[in-house]
Amino acid sequence: MGYAVSIALLAYGIGIYGFLSYYYNMVNKRRAAGEEDHKMAGLTDAEIDALGDESPRFVYTI
Repeated sequence: MGYAVSIALLAYGIGIYGFLSYYYNMVNKRRAAGEEDHKMAGLTDAEIDALGDESPRFVYTI
């Protein structure tokens, strides 16, 4: 029973890691292509920096 729970949680963790890897890679490609530049329209550099990870300039590292 203990091994089954451990293996199930390991598989769950691998699945989450795989999904997040795919998602962050997709977001990075969209930002590199300029598809999210509309978020910066009318904002100053300080306001863009304040967006944090929502900023189109932010790149996720995997």
